[in-house]
Amino acid sequence: YGSFDPETGKGWDHMWDKPGKIKSIRLPKETKRERTREARALKIESLLEQADEKIEKYRLEKEAQKPEGGILNLIKKISKGTRRKK
Repeated sequence: YGSFDPETGKGWDHMWDKPGKIKSIRLPKETKRERTREARALKIESLLEQADEKIEKYRLEKEAQKPEGGILNLIKKISKGTRRKK
């Protein structure tokens, strides 16, 4: 190949012949939805394990918010009425 002359820019420098690091082939990046699918599935499964308990707790809270039954409460509710005040 000869030698490299930096002034004229002609020739070949032997430093260029040194082998470099060979890059490995990487897998495609894929979309975010495909990359995070497993994590999302695990999150959903863990939330489903707690779902029955949360539903039961919610129903009990709603039941506790309801007013007591009985004739006195019914009379109070009727006496208030649903008419608008003028």
